[in-house]
Amino acid sequence: MTNSANIVVPHLADGIPSLNIEPIDPIDLFDFEGKVGDLLYKLEKSVVKGYSKCRINDVKLNLDAHTLNFNIECPSLYVTGHLVISGPLGKVTVEGNDNYKITCGKYFVDIETNIEKVKGNDGEMHMAIKLKNVVGQPKEPMNIDYNFMYKGNLLSESDKQEKLLEATAMLTPPFLDQLFKQIFNTVNKHLESIPFDNLFLD
Repeated sequence: MTNSANIVVPHLADGIPSLNIEPIDPIDLFDFEGKVGDLLYKLEKSVVKGYSKCRINDVKLNLDAHTLNFNIECPSLYVTGHLVISGPLGKVTVEGNDNYKITCGKYFVDIETNIEKVKGNDGEMHMAIKLKNVVGQPKEPMNIDYNFMYKGNLLSESDKQEKLLEATAMLTPPFLDQLFKQIFNTVNKHLESIPFDNLFLD
């Protein structure tokens, strides 16, 4: 299944208009907002580039347990968008309302999913994938471009960079959750065109 998955990813990169499948590289994220601790955030107009160059590894499918787990190795990723943020970040209070840009080298993603059989409009059974857990692991330094306002604190440039990394680490879990939910929505549309039993043919 690892080889099959790596064949499908580039195939989906540009989307498949005939099947109403959106591109996954680049992928435009829906706007979303939330709260991490007491830190409020809203991410808007985010775009992620680079997933078509990623490789899927260590695919583990357990049909009895209805699970599909794997990891993704990306040589590089590029993320842009707009971030509104406010609240405590460690011992300082931050506010921001600006465009952001993140460039990173090698990046690993560990993914756990649940799978189920669903009946399609064609009367056939198809696989559907639902995200269970996702964890990102940067393997090389990230370059982060974003301007914070620091209330009542004078910070050195190195301290500001440290706060950017801290904020990025806090926002990465909800960001990846949103990203892969959208990716699996696209993948599931593709799976609707393939009968379940045909997925396991040699």
